[in-house]
Amino acid sequence: MTSEVVENEFEFYSKAEKYWKDVPATVDGMLGGYGHISSIDINSSRKFLQRFLRDGPNRTGTTRALDCGAGIGRITKRLLLPLFKTVDMVDVTEDFLTKAKSYLGEEGRRVRNYFCCGLQDFSPEPNSYDVIWIQWVIGHLTDNHLSDFLKRCRAGLRPNGIVVIKDNMAQEGVIMDDVDSSVCRDLDVVRKIIRRAGLHLLAEERQENFPDEIYHVYTFAMSASAGRRSLQGQPGARASTVVPARAGRGEDHAFTVGWRTAARVSRLPLGLVTRTGLCLPSCCCL
Repeated sequence: MTSEVVENEFEFYSKAEKYWKDVPATVDGMLGGYGHISSIDINSSRKFLQRFLRDGPNRTGTTRALDCGAGIGRITKRLLLPLFKTVDMVDVTEDFLTKAKSYLGEEGRRVRNYFCCGLQDFSPEPNSYDVIWIQWVIGHLTDNHLSDFLKRCRAGLRPNGIVVIKDNMAQEGVIMDDVDSSVCRDLDVVRKIIRRAGLHLLAEERQENFPDEIYHVYTFAMSASAGRRSLQGQPGARASTVVPARAGRGEDHAFTVGWRTAARVSRLPLGLVTRTGLCLPSCCCL
């Protein structure tokens, strides 16, 4: 639980906001120096998402999507705009949203709203979104704020809509990263928060072909209704791969921490991290 590793909630959020203000508004900046994995990430996300957009009785619509922790719009540009008529973006860093307006190019005219807000304060418009996409950002929310945000996302879904989380997963428990002020939770903790928010898991998938030194990344699709059939085990849906906790992690053993590999005397540069941010006085629309 984040209550065990986050000592001061205000500092947890304010330190994260400060970190992201110093990050370049580029794809490489959004991915912490791992810009070369962007296409692998987007292609896998597209395949995952398209399962729900296929024709069928429970087909997810393609009218409107929400990109949470959107940054400069990497996911909006390459994943959501090609599949949805309109997209809204929300991010706590105003400079990223300003950059997005040029980065998205001509297609950016289909972005209806640029919300500058931390997710702990953001409420999606009720009954408005076919897909709410939340990637590499949940680590910047406490457990309670994440659960509450997911409840608001649930209310923001249109019929047959889905919430998607794609994020780093720890081997065991909750790990604090003091550099960017984020946490990384294990699969069981994330699943419990999903259930607590009243969402129902439809599919879960481990990302393939990412660098070995980083956390495992998982994608979850969730619906507001328990009546919607899970895609797990159906054709085209890969079953989840649960990574067992690594035993005996002594100080002489290198192990994954954040997107760094830490060891007794060395560490790789900070890599891909997550984003939301400080509680702002009010959410603004740019």
